[in-house]
Amino acid sequence: MKFYKCDVCGEVFDPEDGMIKGWYEGGRKIRWSNPGGSVEELKIRKTLKIYREVPASAIKAAHETEVPMDACRSCVVKFERP
Repeated sequence: MKFYKCDVCGEVFDPEDGMIKGWYEGGRKIRWSNPGGSVEELKIRKTLKIYREVPASAIKAAHETEVPMDACRSCVVKFERP
């Protein structure tokens, strides 16, 4: 099994529990109450992109300014909340 190092906190994590190459997709279920009183279960799927902006002079190609980040699950949760 391959392990990755978190770019945020520096901890080693399993790729199935975190974000690899800047993209994370997560889902959860919520209970929604309609104005009429009925209750539904809805599934929310959200996609999160985290990247670090790098000045053009610091990298070889001047047009590449986004560097994707790897993050462990505990750091991804911090980015999900406002």
